Amino acid sequence: MERLKIWKDQIAPWDRSASEEARARWDSIAKPLDGLGDLEKIIADIAGMQGSADVELSPAALYVFCADNGIVNEGVTQTDASVTAAVARSMVKGQSAVCLMARRAGVEVCPVDVGMIEDVDGIRTCKVRKGTSDFLTEPSMSRSETVQTMQFGYDLAAEAAGRGVRLLAAGEMGIGNTTTGAALASVLLDLPVDKVCGRGAGLDDAGLMRKRQVIAQGIDKYGFSQEAARSRDEEPAMTRDEVLRALSRLGGLDMAAMCGLYIGAACHRIPVIIDGAISAAAALTASMLIPGVSRYMVASHVGKEPAMPYLLEALGKSPVISADLALGEGTGAVMLVPLLEMALSVYRDGIHFSGLNMEPYRRYDAK
Repeated sequence: MERLKIWKDQIAPWDRSASEEARARWDSIAKPLDGLGDLEKIIADIAGMQGSADVELSPAALYVFCADNGIVNEGVTQTDASVTAAVARSMVKGQSAVCLMARRAGVEVCPVDVGMIEDVDGIRTCKVRKGTSDFLTEPSMSRSETVQTMQFGYDLAAEAAGRGVRLLAAGEMGIGNTTTGAALASVLLDLPVDKVCGRGAGLDDAGLMRKRQVIAQGIDKYGFSQEAARSRDEEPAMTRDEVLRALSRLGGLDMAAMCGLYIGAACHRIPVIIDGAISAAAALTASMLIPGVSRYMVASHVGKEPAMPYLLEALGKSPVISADLALGEGTGAVMLVPLLEMALSVYRDGIHFSGLNMEPYRRYDAK
């Protein structure tokens, strides 16, 4: 917990004055007030994150954390762990879906092996173990392994800051991680498994039922079930220690690394884009471990996984894109970057009311 305390003390204060200056700049541009909707709000929020109304979104980098999950042994997926390595190889070659999309968006893709079973040539490796354990048999990982993997993510954010990256995104790749993600989401949100567990890459009805049973058994095994909580007369809010325990018992190495990336980004004033449900579960974990981290997060989209709306609501984030996405790898996060860049072009170079000899629009409080 000492490391978490150190990180907590390093969280940069969100700059309200910079955000308000950005909002005023938006209102001075000759267009309807809030004409670009949520994109205006995000740019103003990023000004608060970066501590300056002169917002910069480039260079941007996506870290894709690749890891395997022992829970695949329980028959909760269509494929085995070999697919994780196969997709990671395609990322190294720049051929995966996210690489193709990121190239168009001008985003650097940085795949990182934080726990794959197979070793992949050319990928950056930061891992304490090869895959997690089957959480029905034993905890996914130890507490020390969890914190060390979080440290890897933190260090990558610090490294990105050192090389001038102004916008980060958090992605993942790992067969079985919709199971670990749903398990963690169920515990953190205090919601029934069937509310947060979906079909992942495409399970049939029997597979979905098996997946939900496995998650429920794991939650019960480690005493996180709602019934267990009530029997101990616990308060609904989880302590920091309980959140870390949930991550280590039921989560994945990819989520631990993303959790560290979110924390590191907040410590270095870098906005970071949340991708899908696994990325969002890690984001909620980080925000529950260290208050204030969520101020540096931006939501890209809401996709197919049923946990996603609940996770974003808990984070207080509104997604920009609603396109029924389910690909992962950071693809949804990358899709947001061009939208933000287009909004930023108006923010920087849009004609102001003064340049048109027009009176600016006024804001009126709703009655």
